[in-house]
Amino acid sequence: MARPTVAVLYEYVPQYRRRFFELLRDRLTERDVDFVLVYGDPRPEDVGKGDAVELPWGTKVPTS
Repeated sequence: MARPTVAVLYEYVPQYRRRFFELLRDRLTERDVDFVLVYGDPRPEDVGKGDAVELPWGTKVPTS
């Protein structure tokens, strides 16, 4: 039987959300649940915040 999967689609990952997604991934893994995070680039109005991070285990997709 396949493991259950939780997927989150997020516009972009701001720095303050990094730890949340890391902990969520760890907790789900402990419970034999796969976690998939799909995210893109910040909108032009959010680029100036300079808070976007990339997660090597996440899936970044083009948004334009």
